[in-house]
Amino acid sequence: MVNFKSDNITIYQSDITIIEHDPHFVPTYLAFSANPYLAMNITVTAAMLDSMDLVSGDEIGIFDGDVCVGAGIVDGTISNSNMLALVASAQESSWPSGTGF
Repeated sequence: MVNFKSDNITIYQSDITIIEHDPHFVPTYLAFSANPYLAMNITVTAAMLDSMDLVSGDEIGIFDGDVCVGAGIVDGTISNSNMLALVASAQESSWPSGTGF
């Protein structure tokens, strides 16, 4: 139960349901290793979609064609003081083709 207070001091109560879900973008290499191969590190310092900042819970995927090679979940508005670190994986020779970039 969460309480909300308005300017006229009336208290409103509302039930909030938090729904947790699996990430939408899942890098393919994770099926073979918890660690990326020859990782490429990418730092995002700003991210907008349709002139609006991405918000907590939004996701950014890194693709090589149709293959997801890296991903991250936004935690607060991305800025120079709140950067999003992403890691993409190269193709490791023992993994199936199309697992990394």
